[in-house]
Amino acid sequence: QETVKIARITKPKPSLEGIRKLQKEPIKAVILGDSIAVSQGASDPLSKGCDAIVSDALFEKYGNDIQWDNKASSGTLVDYCLTRAPEIEDSTDLVLICVGRNDRNCYTPSEFSRKYARLIRVIKRKAPKADIFCIVEPPMVSLDESKFSGIRNAIRKVSLDAEVNYLNVWSIF
Repeated sequence: QETVKIARITKPKPSLEGIRKLQKEPIKAVILGDSIAVSQGASDPLSKGCDAIVSDALFEKYGNDIQWDNKASSGTLVDYCLTRAPEIEDSTDLVLICVGRNDRNCYTPSEFSRKYARLIRVIKRKAPKADIFCIVEPPMVSLDESKFSGIRNAIRKVSLDAEVNYLNVWSIF
């Protein structure tokens, strides 16, 4: 059996109540984000996409399913997530945020940081018991990849300040 390192979690929220609920029953989860979150470019999005990989790993550990609501859309910015976040139900147990790659061309890290912090506040208000994971997207071959560095740092700082989970998938590349 092969083990694949997916990401490193920095300063996790101590309780992880939403995910631990999987020990007893299925949970509800939401994904907000851009093309990475909709698994664009995955060789088989249904089996190797973001939600499939997370579902498989958590099912293997806890033995229950996840009911996904993928609110992500390819090519979007943090603003799109802000418009979709109010749709999150209060019974949501897990929220994954995977956005920022496209924002590097539209916002300074400071502007992005303010919007990202607002997004987390909206999620906390809509689903107060949900575990929130802020995901830093993996690197890609691009001439302007250096612009993403400030966004990546903003995601880390905002997630730590908001006391939510920070998943650094960047660190495995």
